[in-house]
Amino acid sequence: MVAVYTWRTNMEEAAGMSFRISYRDALGVDRLVAVADAVEGAQMLVRGLAAEVPRAGGRLSVTEEPRLDFSMQVVHPPYFLDNPAALPVVYLDGGAGTSTDWQTAAIASLRSIPVVIAHSRGGASSTRQGEPDAEAKWRERHLLLADAAVFWFEADAHDTASLLESAAAWDYTPPLALGAAPQWQLRGQLYGVLRQLDVDAVVHDSRDATLAHAVTLAEEAYAVRPSSNLLLPGAAEGELSCAITQPIPGRSTSERISDVLVAAAHAATRSTETLLLTRLHVALDDLRRDDGDPVAWTELYDVAAALQSRH
Repeated sequence: MVAVYTWRTNMEEAAGMSFRISYRDALGVDRLVAVADAVEGAQMLVRGLAAEVPRAGGRLSVTEEPRLDFSMQVVHPPYFLDNPAALPVVYLDGGAGTSTDWQTAAIASLRSIPVVIAHSRGGASSTRQGEPDAEAKWRERHLLLADAAVFWFEADAHDTASLLESAAAWDYTPPLALGAAPQWQLRGQLYGVLRQLDVDAVVHDSRDATLAHAVTLAEEAYAVRPSSNLLLPGAAEGELSCAITQPIPGRSTSERISDVLVAAAHAATRSTETLLLTRLHVALDDLRRDDGDPVAWTELYDVAAALQSRH
């Protein structure tokens, strides 16, 4: 039996280093399957998983990065959030190089709500310095986890609406709190992007209105997903099992895969057996190639049954 490593969420624990074990899927995105406290444990786990699931062997990797604990409410590049400690995640992005620090105001407005903020423009990120692939992967990973997203463009923002255009290529887009200053020269382009993507979102004229909308979305997300439930390991595994076996009616296969990925990101750090998560990601890769693959669907439902049987 493969060993299980979990993410630490003790609020009193000082931040240190951890070793994430990831499966690189067919899209080239690293999906968390476990976190180890020591590199030796991480390497042992990779060897065990490769022996149990040979097809995953060449896709498993170990990466060292700072441990993000429960008490860290704001996460920014180059650090990655895989475990929001069962709290809703608010993704923060928008115009860069502006004269006003609207991001700080946004974070301040959300601090009273039990959420984790994924701040794409915080910190001294290397992803802003000639690494567009790393930047896109950071955004994709955190949008997959996000319960709401906030975009604001100041009048002097030099960004285009490419952020929202990029979101169209991703599988999961959370509810938007969107705003742009009336004087922003690309405001018309923003409306065009929204129409092209068929996104029904109000574009607020002021920062205050945008942030008020963000607060409402964050409060709604917390109300429907109380942290006291998902902090329990069985709840996260139940969420993942339901995402597999009880899909939202009308969802396409790609949308169902997205829903499973969101649930898997939560379960990956809540004592879920790493072997089951690895099997799940291999099956999802097969479904990306052929959404009617009966073997892949059987494997996915077998994983769901195994998750249910653990509790």
